[in-house]
Amino acid sequence: MYSAKKIFTIFAAILMLLSFLGTLPKAAMAAGTIYYVDSSRPDDSGDGKSTATAWKSLTKVNATTFVAGDQILFKSGGTWTGQLYPKGSGVSGSPITLSSYGSGSKPLINGNGLTMNADGSGGSAVYLYNQEYWEIMNLEVTNKGTTAAKRLGVNVVASDYGTANYIHISNLTVHDVNGINTDKKNGGIAVQALGTSVSTKWNDVKIEGNTVYTVDSTGIQTHSRWMNRGGMVDSGPWSGFTNVLIQYNTVYDIGRDGILVRGKLGSCHSIQCRSSCQYAFRR
Repeated sequence: MYSAKKIFTIFAAILMLLSFLGTLPKAAMAAGTIYYVDSSRPDDSGDGKSTATAWKSLTKVNATTFVAGDQILFKSGGTWTGQLYPKGSGVSGSPITLSSYGSGSKPLINGNGLTMNADGSGGSAVYLYNQEYWEIMNLEVTNKGTTAAKRLGVNVVASDYGTANYIHISNLTVHDVNGINTDKKNGGIAVQALGTSVSTKWNDVKIEGNTVYTVDSTGIQTHSRWMNRGGMVDSGPWSGFTNVLIQYNTVYDIGRDGILVRGKLGSCHSIQCRSSCQYAFRR
């Protein structure tokens, strides 16, 4: 039998051990790497990991698969022509971030007239496809062609993917996208669920604080092809978006709809839409 003194000593030791374990650091979320992109650099020979060794082109960014916690920062005042289509996905708690650094005007991504594919994918200056846990912010975006065609400024697509999570788009300036007004599914900013074989939806979509103007036909939209119910027929059974927040956007000089929310789940209480919308229809 243990004496009372021995029992007390053992108990005290256990308490000390538990106290020590409580001071151990918890597993940290992925810190990631910061990559810099500067259009004034001579080439892409740097590693991109400092302002002095910044990458120059979208080609370098698009060829890289980023991981959780990474940041891709474009130098303020710079201009890039073509499609910004970085690869990879973040994880819960550690998204990948597209943003800016330095002072001056927002970095400009000019799609120069890129047009959408038949299924609604592609065709935008800023593009993500079957990627999740991304934050896109503090950029200027345009995509004007010589003639009107189906195109977007920002196009975030999940296709035959299942549930895609966490797309936050904020403080963008999107303008001069000459889409076509006969199709709602082109214009400024779109988050879409496409495909034909795997039911697909988005969870945790936030679009806030953006300025969208002079685009055709829709300023900001969510869209799903998984909407078969109540006489609406497209790819397959209804799979509504969840946790959608659209707020504090300024939308004006739009060819058709300022903000169009489709594919949400449940009643209007599942989405908040608080924006300044000025409709200026162009004939």
